[in-house]
Amino acid sequence: MRLIHLTDLHLTRPPGWRSYRGRSQSGKRYLGYLSWWRRRRHSLRAVWYEELLDVVGHLAADQILVSGDLTQTGTAEEIDAALPWIQRLGTPEQVLVVPGNHDVYAAESMARVQARWGDYLHLTDSGYPLVRDSAGVRVVGLCSARPTQPFSATGRLGERQCERLDALLAQPADAVRVVLLHHPPVPGLVGARKRLQDADVLADILARRGVELVLHGHQHRNREVVVGATRILCTGPASSVDASFRVFDIESDQGNPRVSAELWQRVGAGDFRRMDTGIWTFSAPG
Repeated sequence: MRLIHLTDLHLTRPPGWRSYRGRSQSGKRYLGYLSWWRRRRHSLRAVWYEELLDVVGHLAADQILVSGDLTQTGTAEEIDAALPWIQRLGTPEQVLVVPGNHDVYAAESMARVQARWGDYLHLTDSGYPLVRDSAGVRVVGLCSARPTQPFSATGRLGERQCERLDALLAQPADAVRVVLLHHPPVPGLVGARKRLQDADVLADILARRGVELVLHGHQHRNREVVVGATRILCTGPASSVDASFRVFDIESDQGNPRVSAELWQRVGAGDFRRMDTGIWTFSAPG
């Protein structure tokens, strides 16, 4: 089973700043527009994502996991505009998206995300966490994205989602468990302004249930942290000058599961290279 993880595209163009008048979170959205105008329209560009798409396409992943922040200020216009970027990755059967804080910028954003990206969210009536099982791999998607006040990019899972996650991970599963969310999943990986508010609760669940892999974004950097038996990997933006993605080949049909991991990164025009590799063996699940 081959998985590819990418995150933090931020490719949509926010509407002009005058259009924020009368919208919810108008002040926060205006600040997001300024951030895009001053920095992100230069540092996160479609051409670099296009190059990444070419490489990802040739690697023939079974599943592509996207951990959010496709938009800048979560307006209806941006959410609609992000859909073609998702569709170019593959079909809904191949791609799973969980939203980021920029996608859920305001109270009305989530409804639009679910309406327009619904096929790629794979939600059921039960909501989050969601589960996708295939070929010895169980992907568990979480939603940490919530609207916040200006100058805050925190996330939160909430009590109900944490309880359901704990119960889900307590079930025997003949599979490698891969948890996907936007925010860093344990305390101390990011500052207070960008933290997951209930990271301590999530970290406890991950430790008690022995989750093998956690994939996230939000930090705009490539980073690997090992906490107990869990490997936590953050991937850099998929549309930056050094655009990044990760490839995981998981073999779980003979004894203890084996994971081969690669970090790919853009080093020049159309040139992506393997920057880091690792091979991990986990205790047999179940």
